[in-house]
Amino acid sequence: MTPRGSRMSETVPVRARGARNPWWLSWPVIVVGFMLCLLPGLILLWLRRGPRLIAKVIATAVVIAFYALAAVAGAPERTNPALTSPAGPSAPRLRPRRRHRPYPRAA
Repeated sequence: MTPRGSRMSETVPVRARGARNPWWLSWPVIVVGFMLCLLPGLILLWLRRGPRLIAKVIATAVVIAFYALAAVAGAPERTNPALTSPAGPSAPRLRPRRRHRPYPRAA
């Protein structure tokens, strides 16, 4: 039993009192938020009570690095047209050449 004048809320951590995060701050929802887009996942992560500050900072850095790598890996290759050789006869053509056929002369 606690003394009558003591304040239990000051000494007992929030998790021990049974306070829970709402469903929209659960880990599965945060993961889905990260998969949909970067911003919703980060907002939900930083609103969640429980993880320490260093864990939130590390998770944010890892997710931003993942998105940056995905953006770099998905970017098309850039080639300098001045350095590439012009298409030769062996290169495939997009459309066949038209042959000029003169009209037959009237006799």
